[in-house]
Amino acid sequence: MTRTPDNKPPLAPIQPRMGPEGAEQAKARNMRNIVLGLSLVGFVILIFVVTLVKLGGNVANRPF
Repeated sequence: MTRTPDNKPPLAPIQPRMGPEGAEQAKARNMRNIVLGLSLVGFVILIFVVTLVKLGGNVANRPF
């Protein structure tokens, strides 16, 4: 077995788990990630809008 310069054995490559339902699971995982990402973007926009509403017209009246 070939060892790396720091005398550790090399890591085995990671093999993706693609069984008979692997493609369906990957598609479902991708859809969950998209929904989660859009939810996060929506939450950030909500916080931004609430901040603007709470500040109201005072945003332009800041002293420099």
